[in-house]
Amino acid sequence: MGTWGTKIFQSDDACDIRDTYREKLIVGVPDEDAERTVIQEFSMDHRPDCWLPLAVTEWKVGRLSEHTKQMALQQIETELGCLTALWKPDQVLKRSKELLSIRETLQSDMPARKKLRMPSWAWKCPWPIGSVLQYKVLYPKENNPICEQYVLLLL
Repeated sequence: MGTWGTKIFQSDDACDIRDTYREKLIVGVPDEDAERTVIQEFSMDHRPDCWLPLAVTEWKVGRLSEHTKQMALQQIETELGCLTALWKPDQVLKRSKELLSIRETLQSDMPARKKLRMPSWAWKCPWPIGSVLQYKVLYPKENNPICEQYVLLLL
């Protein structure tokens, strides 16, 4: 996992947290369950740096819980206290501005609850659950004991 900048969503983990939370809401998972699943999946109790992307994402879609908000604000205060130890000297000011901006955002009025829609590029499976599909394995040909065999997939 990598970080390529001082902005909140300039890290792989932050993008994964945002995308996972949004995907859960899109498929109809209730707000509290989506939040709980993301917290468990990303072990946020042991990695406090993950609260900011979740809080910002929840705020943007109008679903910020008080618990996530408090954990994110606590993370901001903690990080502001040790910026020079965490960031390169030329990045400290940029990160500080980003954290202060997020703190202001989280403390402001949340936008109205947004309904998230399935992206237009998302594909829905045309077969009902319980269908069986047959697939012929053609790759790789070398040292593959099931090459040229059929595999059954149960949906």
